[in-house]
Amino acid sequence: NQATAEKARADLNAEESRYREHAKEAEGQVKALKAAVTALEQKDRDATAAHVAAATKESTLSASLTSATERASQLQKQLSEAERKVQSNGRELADKERSLRDKEEKLTELVKDNDSLR
Repeated sequence: NQATAEKARADLNAEESRYREHAKEAEGQVKALKAAVTALEQKDRDATAAHVAAATKESTLSASLTSATERASQLQKQLSEAERKVQSNGRELADKERSLRDKEEKLTELVKDNDSLR
């Protein structure tokens, strides 16, 4: 009877030892999983920060593009106005040159008339 009790005690001790070993393995796995979760949470924070930075940069670039587009439009209007003025000035110059030629011709005729009167 005592041998049976000792055998039962030995079996219980062996089973307890196995449970403790399983518990240690489970604790190790829990620690590893916690570390993996912590690493994933850090990656998530990093990805979120990168996304926010990219969104901020996109917004800044979009604003810069809008500003550049508006400036280009203003410059195009100024260029069109300058071209219109150049054309207008060209027409004015041509008119003044014609008028000057006409006056030169009249002056030449007057000089000839004056010479012939002498």
